[in-house]
Amino acid sequence: TEKENERLHKILDLKPQFPGEWLTARVVSFPPVSPYRILTINLGSRDGIQRRAPVLSPDGLVGQVSRVFGSYSQVLLIIDPTSAVDGQIEKTDSRGLVVGKVMSLGLKRDLFIGAFEYLSQSTVIEEGTRVVTSGLDGIFPPGILVGTVGGSKKKKYDVFQQAEVIPAVDFNKLREVLVLKQEQGEAR
Repeated sequence: TEKENERLHKILDLKPQFPGEWLTARVVSFPPVSPYRILTINLGSRDGIQRRAPVLSPDGLVGQVSRVFGSYSQVLLIIDPTSAVDGQIEKTDSRGLVVGKVMSLGLKRDLFIGAFEYLSQSTVIEEGTRVVTSGLDGIFPPGILVGTVGGSKKKKYDVFQQAEVIPAVDFNKLREVLVLKQEQGEAR
């Protein structure tokens, strides 16, 4: 009860940081073995949840609502290979896409992280640099922590470089999240 109380206080402290009406949702399932990196929350269309609504935790960006049902919704996580977030190196104008990436660990085990793609070769990135949402994709508000750079690769003749992004959120420990509630017909 004490840990749950602490988590809920962190969620409540996060709400005023971003504009809009944010609802607290409970994570009801997170299948460990699935072709997609999704989790299910206990809010749905009856609660005003719509597709593409951003989902956050106190640690950072979780993903976006991908499927909505009456009393629950599925959230596509930022580590899913079909996910893309317009991100930027914190406190700079350097932008790119953070896409989900699967790294095979062997023995039929995978590690899901993010890859920062379409990042200019001229951008200097150090390991540990914070990556945040740019707000330019029309889905996520600007300034939400996505993760930190875990390493980068530059190829001599490529236009872009690529960097690994270690997500700020430990998806296996998520119990509660915030979901942006949108008014009916609100455009994204």
